[in-house]
Amino acid sequence: MTNTRQLIDYSNQKILNLCVENKTLISETGTAEKLKTTHKEFSSVNEAQENLFKKEWQFLKKGYVLSNSEVQFGEALLHLHVSKVYTGAQAFVATENGIFIYKDEKDSRTEQELQGAVLQIDHKGRILNEISLPKALVWKMYYEAATQEILFNLDHEIFAYSLRYATFKQLSQNQDQPFSFLSVASNHIAFADAKNFYICDTQHNVLQQDQHALNIVNGNMVCCGQLSADGRLLALHDEVSKIKIIAAQSGKCLENLTLDFEMLNDMQFIQNNQSILFWEKYGTWSLRKINLTTKKEAFFEASLAPYINQINGFCLNQNQSRLAILQRHEIHIIDLIEEKLIGSFRVQHLVRSAHLQFIGELVAVRTDYGCFSLYQI
Repeated sequence: MTNTRQLIDYSNQKILNLCVENKTLISETGTAEKLKTTHKEFSSVNEAQENLFKKEWQFLKKGYVLSNSEVQFGEALLHLHVSKVYTGAQAFVATENGIFIYKDEKDSRTEQELQGAVLQIDHKGRILNEISLPKALVWKMYYEAATQEILFNLDHEIFAYSLRYATFKQLSQNQDQPFSFLSVASNHIAFADAKNFYICDTQHNVLQQDQHALNIVNGNMVCCGQLSADGRLLALHDEVSKIKIIAAQSGKCLENLTLDFEMLNDMQFIQNNQSILFWEKYGTWSLRKINLTTKKEAFFEASLAPYINQINGFCLNQNQSRLAILQRHEIHIIDLIEEKLIGSFRVQHLVRSAHLQFIGELVAVRTDYGCFSLYQI
């Protein structure tokens, strides 16, 4: 079969091959030595393709894994069913020991019934380990290679997990309000609890500590913090329309910028700390940027306008040459240096929301439907 999607159950080596030829869905099931082939014709190619994805999802939920090596731009190298999760708790992180993905041990809409865990997998989707968490709902995960630790924002409490010793350590202190952020970069850790924000070294020694503002808009805390890639600067958003730029070593507020937005979902330093990308919450839900030299908003090329409004997330690759933007069910890959679109592709097994980030030069996506995927770009 050409253009075949192959799924494998690693527990018994059974496989499923799927493809569409004309209007016919062709399925092969069994082992590599003995395959049973079935054909089912549909009224159109699109209907056949839709049923291919339905059957693929049925088998993913049974424990099969899609693992393809020969793929084109925007095609999946990997699909793995993890679990449905509470909205926003779709975090994962890559390490030299594999990819760690948050999961709910129970599919439940009630927070009190959730029991959080982290799956450790390899790039083929094979499960290597499962780690039980102190509590459920992981909003953010980072990996600190120097200490072999995974840092968690675990339902607004900050924890460090040692891969070396398999132990958790709580870093945050105050949990009176659901105010938190976590950022890790270049041997620095920045986080906040309900009263203060902290900048630490990788040994968890506090380098800087200060109070932050507590502001609520539409029932949500105004709370976002991000370290620069070199760890020298912290961007802090804790007031409506404002971003503070703080020196990590001295704790001095270098800039207090005011822009025409209410709240931010996320932000990233770019261009050697000369600019900040920020994703606006409410309003246009757009991706915007500010030039830190002129202290004014800088605008993207007009050709990118269709791809930066009403977005659902974004991420950068390590050298910040590629920008991935999630817009409903589509991911747009943008050359950030030239500010031009490279291409777009559709995210599979997605209902409404997803978390995305680069793993090397692949785009990794965790969807609300419970699917973890790697896409070739």
